Amino acid sequence: MPSPPQSDSSLTGESRRMLEAINDLPEDEREAFELVRVQGMSYSEAAEVLDVSLRTAMRWVNRSLRVLTERLSDLRPEDTPPRLLACTKLSRRSRRVPRPARGSSDRRTL
Repeated sequence: MPSPPQSDSSLTGESRRMLEAINDLPEDEREAFELVRVQGMSYSEAAEVLDVSLRTAMRWVNRSLRVLTERLSDLRPEDTPPRLLACTKLSRRSRRVPRPARGSSDRRTL
């Protein structure tokens, strides 16, 4: 899913470079990146849209972030320490509240 055509007249040179770097990503990685980081989907939602496993969607986003970090590293302010922009959004699965252990007296009865 390529980015929609836009008027570049209001974009700075840095903004154009960022868009070009995103568009230069492999198609799978670009789609996963756009779904999660641009459209705000969870990894599990993106995986469903892309018809891949959750791990694959996460891997594609991580790989795209690594590539973008390398290609655009000169845009980072000098006082910002280099760090990898890894998966910062939690999947719905990882946000679950842990269940009480089996046999625990805190267990609710339905």
